[in-house]
Amino acid sequence: MNRYFSIALGALTAGTMAMGLGCGTAEASCASVFGFGNSAQCTSSPTTIAIALGSGASARAEGGLGAALALGDGAFAGAFGWFGSATALGNGSKAVATSLGLALSAGPNADTHAGAAETEVLNLAVSIGSSNAEALGVANVAVNLFGGGSEVLSFGTGNAAFNTGDQSFVHAFGTLSSATNLGTYNAFVTTTPQGTANSVFSVLGSNNKVQAGNGPVAIAGALFTSNQFLLKSGPGFNINGVKAGGAAATPPATATGAKHTAAKGVAGSKRRPAAK
Repeated sequence: MNRYFSIALGALTAGTMAMGLGCGTAEASCASVFGFGNSAQCTSSPTTIAIALGSGASARAEGGLGAALALGDGAFAGAFGWFGSATALGNGSKAVATSLGLALSAGPNADTHAGAAETEVLNLAVSIGSSNAEALGVANVAVNLFGGGSEVLSFGTGNAAFNTGDQSFVHAFGTLSSATNLGTYNAFVTTTPQGTANSVFSVLGSNNKVQAGNGPVAIAGALFTSNQFLLKSGPGFNINGVKAGGAAATPPATATGAKHTAAKGVAGSKRRPAAK
């Protein structure tokens, strides 16, 4: 209880400071604590906290023992289910978390989703910079650090996607699989839903397309090189064209650099099925 009393005190202090700075209109700032102070911009339940600061900002904390903070013009934060935490910092930023999820967006138009349905739990989505990061399913991680114009997606069970590059697509699908882009410009790295413990990566360079699937333990990667198109199907590896194990792969539909689209989930999360 001490923790939530401290959070509530901080929320009330932030709201008071905002009003003192001339942001006291309902359109500019609001705070809803433990179900008190609900409005069109801020809503909370008896055990949650929602705070929004900025013109057109809004926050929703629904369910139990969660918190939502939106800071910036047009920012939105939504915590749904139990123990969800969503923080959106920056104009036009958006953060959504479901049960036992944590979503953090920091940067103009940054967009994060930690879960997209009540059954999707234990997800972490972080974007520091103007990119999208979505962790959808169970126990997934999607992190973007300072990459601009990129899409980082972890979808399935126990997957991890990590990006530090600009204008890139980093997708980890399946089970216990990973996708990593470290500093590559215009990278497209993805694992497919088939198999377990598949891994793809691109380190520095530019314009690399890398895919692995049909494992288990299919690994494909590009190291310190550019303009590579590397595929791995089945157990083994293909790193910079050096191959071991598995059969030759056919170029997949996902390696086109085009965004996937599908029906939206909770608060606008975009589910994207991987090509098979």
